[in-house]
Amino acid sequence: MGREPVGTRQHFLFHLAVGVTGFFLIGGCAHDQAPISPIEIRFEQVEACRRLQDFACAAQLLAPIPDRADAPADPRRLYLAGMVAADKRNPARSLPAARNYFQRVAEEHPESPLAVDATVWIGLLDERNAQLEACGTLQSDNDRLQQEIEARKADLRRMEKRLERLKAVDLSLE
Repeated sequence: MGREPVGTRQHFLFHLAVGVTGFFLIGGCAHDQAPISPIEIRFEQVEACRRLQDFACAAQLLAPIPDRADAPADPRRLYLAGMVAADKRNPARSLPAARNYFQRVAEEHPESPLAVDATVWIGLLDERNAQLEACGTLQSDNDRLQQEIEARKADLRRMEKRLERLKAVDLSLE
């Protein structure tokens, strides 16, 4: 009755060994990773704000971005500012500002991996502007043609009235 069940001690030691080994493995992996810098944390916060459509929060976290006269801004900060400015869900959307941010990434940080993405965004924004310009031209052409159609319809109505009068004169002469 006072006897310990067989294997309980070995079972306990096995679980203890597994737990200690797991602790050292997990703890050891954490020491190999570099600590996350405050700027990286801020960039992650900006991304989270953008995903949640809190553009005021994102803009506040990104501010201030130095002008060209100052030291060049971090390429990721410029890129994120461009993404926030270009986001169609952003009520303060500004495509010219977004293009400016992307242009700065491409010019000030050509070695950055984000420079390629920024160049793609510049191309997309330029293409959009060209399409908007073409749409404006087509709209003005359409408006001009509509006015011309209305003028031709008015001429047609006048000619039909004149024809009716001439028919009436011709019938009266017979």
